[in-house]
Amino acid sequence: MQKVMITGAGGFLGRHLCNMLEADGCEVVRFFHGNLDITDRAAVADALRSCRPDVVVNCAAISSTGYAKEHPDESMAVNVEAPVNLALACRECGAELFVMSSDQVYGGCMVEGPLKEDLELEPNNVYGRHKLLMERRVLDILPGAKALRLTWMCQPLDAEHPHQDYVSNMLSAKAEGRQMKASALEHRGVTDVRTVCRNLIASFGRLPGGVYNFGAGNLDDSYTTMLHLASVAGFPEENVIRDISWGRNLAMDCSKLAAFEITFPMTEASVSACLAGIVSIHAEEKPFTFAKKVRVVYPASDGELRIAAEVLAENINLSTGIKAKAKAGAKVRMQTLVFPLETAGEFKSTVTNLEISNN
Repeated sequence: MQKVMITGAGGFLGRHLCNMLEADGCEVVRFFHGNLDITDRAAVADALRSCRPDVVVNCAAISSTGYAKEHPDESMAVNVEAPVNLALACRECGAELFVMSSDQVYGGCMVEGPLKEDLELEPNNVYGRHKLLMERRVLDILPGAKALRLTWMCQPLDAEHPHQDYVSNMLSAKAEGRQMKASALEHRGVTDVRTVCRNLIASFGRLPGGVYNFGAGNLDDSYTTMLHLASVAGFPEENVIRDISWGRNLAMDCSKLAAFEITFPMTEASVSACLAGIVSIHAEEKPFTFAKKVRVVYPASDGELRIAAEVLAENINLSTGIKAKAKAGAKVRMQTLVFPLETAGEFKSTVTNLEISNN
């Protein structure tokens, strides 16, 4: 049984990760702000000597870019010095270390298209600069550490643990009849936090040390993405306002990570999984099979069945066509979905009156 130490265990990512690890049978040691000050180097070293974890995951952070700008000293302490303390302690005790970085390191980058880890970067905000500095200092101390550049994350609605994200913002705007602006000049991924946690666990003992883009890709601009997702949430498309007053490119290329068979769905599929009831169709029966997965089928608000599908396969064949076919009596928006498929055969969902088959 692996022993995993989580710092920031009470936060958004940390809470989801702890729950998933425990469900997987791992021994989880949770540290919060109240029981460990990770900016205290001696306290961090004592904590690791005491619990002797196999893996340490730092989920603690000041994640608000605005707060980091207004409180740069606090951001430096939590976002830079604290992970450095963990790196020193992990080097001493031999634990594998994962630290969370951010797509904000790409802020101000003028390169178009999905961005790779080896670009020369000069982040345009305090938070991004601190995350980039953290990566470099941690890896200087502990070359085997993994720095994961995360996207903005979302979760299904959770009354007990609310979180302001893409999903809650859209659903609250829908309930209040408000408009939402989205930039046609911004490119950025958004990832279901559950997928981040599952892929993070899959990375234990699997990745060489270094920096990895770690989240959903997105080839569309944010306005186009929001239009797609509005149909899933039943949000009126006329309330999605196209904004061209600003833009940026934070969209990441995750091919470095994919070489280790750890992959993410694209943003539309990832957020759809949080916005609507999802039925996943797997090429293999085992859940969370990373090399081969067909996803997703979801019900739309107008009673029709909309289909978004993607297959993550080792051997990609972009010419494969998949058609959605209705059984007798079903009301289905007919469309042809073209996406990579490695494995032939028929895939059926549990959604009433729908099947997906090869043609």
